[in-house]
Amino acid sequence: MAGLGALAVAALLSAAVLPRAAAAGAALEVHTDSRTRHVHRITLYDAAGDPIRPGDEPARPYSPRATCGRCHDYEAIASGWHFNAANPDIAPGRRGQPWILVDKRTGTELPISSRRWPGTYAPADMGLTPWKFIQAFGRHLPGGGLGEEYAESVEDPKARWKLSGKLEIDCLSCHSADDRHDQSERAKQIESQNLKWVPVATSRLADVTGYAKSLPDDYDPAKPRKSAPAAHYAKRRFDTKGEVFIDITRRPSPDRCYFCHTNRPVGEQGPMKWEEDTDVHLAAGLMCVDCHRHGLDHAITRGYKDEVPEGATSSRTTLSCRGCHLGAESGAAEPEARGGRLGAPRPSHAGLPASHLEKLSCTACHSGPWPAKAPRRMQTARAHGLGLETHHPRDDEPPHIVEPVFVHQDDGTIGPHRMMWPAFWGRLKDGEVTPMEPDAVAKAARSVFRGRRSSRPTTLVPLTAEQVAKALEEIVAKEKDDEGEPAGEPVYVCGGMLFRLGADGKLVGAEHAAAEPYSWPLAHDVRPAAQSLGLGGCADCHAADAGFFYGRVVAGSPSALEPRAARPMHEFQGLAPDVVYVLARTLIFRPMVFVIGLAVAGALAIVLVHYGLAGLAALTRNGKKHGV
Repeated sequence: MAGLGALAVAALLSAAVLPRAAAAGAALEVHTDSRTRHVHRITLYDAAGDPIRPGDEPARPYSPRATCGRCHDYEAIASGWHFNAANPDIAPGRRGQPWILVDKRTGTELPISSRRWPGTYAPADMGLTPWKFIQAFGRHLPGGGLGEEYAESVEDPKARWKLSGKLEIDCLSCHSADDRHDQSERAKQIESQNLKWVPVATSRLADVTGYAKSLPDDYDPAKPRKSAPAAHYAKRRFDTKGEVFIDITRRPSPDRCYFCHTNRPVGEQGPMKWEEDTDVHLAAGLMCVDCHRHGLDHAITRGYKDEVPEGATSSRTTLSCRGCHLGAESGAAEPEARGGRLGAPRPSHAGLPASHLEKLSCTACHSGPWPAKAPRRMQTARAHGLGLETHHPRDDEPPHIVEPVFVHQDDGTIGPHRMMWPAFWGRLKDGEVTPMEPDAVAKAARSVFRGRRSSRPTTLVPLTAEQVAKALEEIVAKEKDDEGEPAGEPVYVCGGMLFRLGADGKLVGAEHAAAEPYSWPLAHDVRPAAQSLGLGGCADCHAADAGFFYGRVVAGSPSALEPRAARPMHEFQGLAPDVVYVLARTLIFRPMVFVIGLAVAGALAIVLVHYGLAGLAALTRNGKKHGV
């Protein structure tokens, strides 16, 4: 693919040809303009732009900015979707999966996003400086952004960028075709605060020892310690010119995507791993990158409706479900906008009312699990750390996420979503709830949270009503504003409810906007047409017990507090219950209506034939009478 070739079309250039300024991002973009994979036999460079040789002591970690940036425009790549979340000049686009701040100790599960999607909180709202954010979520980040460009945008006395280095964009996270590439090593190096060693460690170009985390803040590299991070390159990886072969592909396999985008159904409703099927497109031989394309700017197409400006007629309009299979509605006369891309069949949708194609997303019928009486619980790589080694996998590991929930989307259609309900401590003032940082909550209510752990415990113990009430009492006594007044009434949001202390000192729960769930569209896995919703008739959705409208969504919660929000699916679709009821009940009479319709049609046909024959007979008689 020409678009994804941005990182794979480099020609070999020596340090003598390209000035060191290229290492800083001022690269001369090099092309081969061939569909043939370019052989990347290249020199590795450190962050200072100096070449790395196999016998160097001490050995420095290679820098993607300095190495890849000699032939590719690193700054252009850094503007891409996977790296630009913190850029205030970038439009947020359609809501997506957030990062979820989890603190088991205080029962916190809060959606976080620098893109400011409605229902999410910015990292700064929860005291997550760039340093803290990378420590929490860098395991599933490809680098850049808060780990590099915005790393020191916020003053943080606990940040140790000078010791750890910046978390540069790791090009090989996506573009490595080497089976030795170990993405799970990323988490280990980040936990050790070895940020600038992450690319060389995950690529297995070198073994990394030591921990920047163990070094004092005033550590002097001129006086090295054994515990300091160090790269140990395998000399066999270097040829006689001191160059290294890196197996790079412009069409990464789904395995590269799956590390950050795996989803795992759990619980009794979830199938066993061997029972699951892959996405029908992957089964047909396509790859993720065949639809999710981009150019050098790495502005990857996400494939949702209205992503491409209205009126556009380029082939980009077909990089969505509807565009690929049906073609663009506007400018469909243009050959490149007619659909059928990569042999995609054109569905007939025989018998489907036209309004359904307007009111439903393609994914509503074709993606994710079949709607049931209740959505199933599931886990994601980014929320639950899938892909990392563990000896204690837990089906009830927070956060609590369910799928599918059919929601009315911003584009006016109904589509399947994944959903989570926030749980956090906050201060209620003038009707608004401001979340509190988990560490501040634990400190203010130390007697309640002293024995609870924020890391992975062997057992998960929900917060009790007594613990929540006592914590709220202690926060009242200790949390003050600058003038010594209570800094808003302390509350605990969970299970779709806001809990506060009543006049009698007991907990009172009520609905509040801050307790509303956050949801994001579900697009994969796509089922084959034979398993699409509606193939069994209208009853698939409109039966009185069909999950599409009547599935019951119960709010997940890290506490044992009651009541919890519980809503039928149609509420998330913005449909009145009486409308859904009437639609469901009409199914009972539809066979009768069909029979009656046939009978009426038959009677009308008999009447028409009768009078037609009578008319023909009258014409014949008149003709004979007048000698015609």
